Amino acid sequence: MLANQLDVLIRHEYNQDRLREAERERLIQEALKARPESHGWHSLLLSWLGSQMVNWGQGLQARYDASARLAANSQSTVIGK
Repeated sequence: MLANQLDVLIRHEYNQDRLREAERERLIQEALKARPESHGWHSLLLSWLGSQMVNWGQGLQARYDASARLAANSQSTVIGK
């Protein structure tokens, strides 16, 4: 009788383990579906290009903002004379 009870407990734990593993696999599959698709090298290229465009834009703003201030100052001194 004790062996029967042990067999039942072992079988119950085995079934519980299988249920937990199935739930874990289901959650993994659900998470993979919710994850945005990877576009491989395309996303890396677009990321790099975006960063470069920001850098170029900041450089242009710095260059032409300084030029615009100098031009505005020189015009105001010419107008003031």
